Amino acid sequence: DTEGKAQLELALDSDLRGTPGARILQRNAKGQLAHELARQTPVQGNSVHLTIDARIQYIAEQALRAVGRAAAVVVDPRNGDILAMASVPSFDPNSFIPAISAAGWNELTQDATDPLINRALSAYAPGSTYKIPVALAGIHAGLENRRFNCSGGVTYGNKTMACWIASKNGAHGTLDLESAIRVSCNAFFYQYGNAAGIDEIVAVGNMLGLGQKSGLPLSGEAPGILPGPEWMRVNRPRERWSTGQTANVSIGQGYVLTSPLQMAMLAATVANGGTSYFPRLVDKIVAPDGTLVRQEPVKVRASLLDLGFTPEKIELVRRGMWDVVKRGGGTAPGVRIKGNEVAGKTGTAQFWR
Repeated sequence: DTEGKAQLELALDSDLRGTPGARILQRNAKGQLAHELARQTPVQGNSVHLTIDARIQYIAEQALRAVGRAAAVVVDPRNGDILAMASVPSFDPNSFIPAISAAGWNELTQDATDPLINRALSAYAPGSTYKIPVALAGIHAGLENRRFNCSGGVTYGNKTMACWIASKNGAHGTLDLESAIRVSCNAFFYQYGNAAGIDEIVAVGNMLGLGQKSGLPLSGEAPGILPGPEWMRVNRPRERWSTGQTANVSIGQGYVLTSPLQMAMLAATVANGGTSYFPRLVDKIVAPDGTLVRQEPVKVRASLLDLGFTPEKIELVRRGMWDVVKRGGGTAPGVRIKGNEVAGKTGTAQFWR
């Protein structure tokens, strides 16, 4: 929550600051400094050890600078440790020490590329990457063996919602879950999401930390939006939830917003077989003499295996993400790395200013 996060930020600040030193001097009758009455020795602050791997952080930042505007989060799926978090374009924090000039501040705030925004913690439409939590929601609803047909689109009410392959005058035909993830079939997920139901999608999203702040000791984190009928009742009282909106949510469009951090933690949950961790950025606090002041624990948000999932069912999603990269027809063959096992999920969504 906001209060807990503020307390953590304050705790880190007090750990790092230490205690300033002081000298008390006496002046003589002529106003001259005569001698020292007392002295308070400054005390060095503690060291905060992060989970960040400097080499991975450097590689991530260099890779993103070739793109221009982007974000990346690298997570250890074994414990939720953040190994790298990068956002570009960025700025030099040293320009704020001791104080940034008016010209420097205007340059940063008026820059159209928003260098002060941490894109890794900002919320955007996730696009088809959101099909992964929807896939898990369907499994939780018992749909793991259901097959749906893609003829190029699905009609809800008086509106036909197209699959991306319709623009190529094609159709995916009848698919199972693993194949639908591999080819990122919108029509499959429109039907699959509605069969699972929006309440199931919201429930599984909550298990995975979507629509919530992570609790990291960083400012500016966006919780994102995990939309559903209750969210709409509060935030869009003039609208009513519909099957078309569930279909839109099922492909990561509509009101859905997630951050790169949230989606990285989601990918880590699938990668490790079902354990959802809270992200961990601070490893430990160490005193100047080397004494351990505080060790930040690894925290589990939820275990999908304790919530009705089985390793075999989670493996369906893992295999689908492996197929995205490694099998023919997958949407990300370009990220194959010889000698390494790579899995993933592509997604495309427009962000309007």
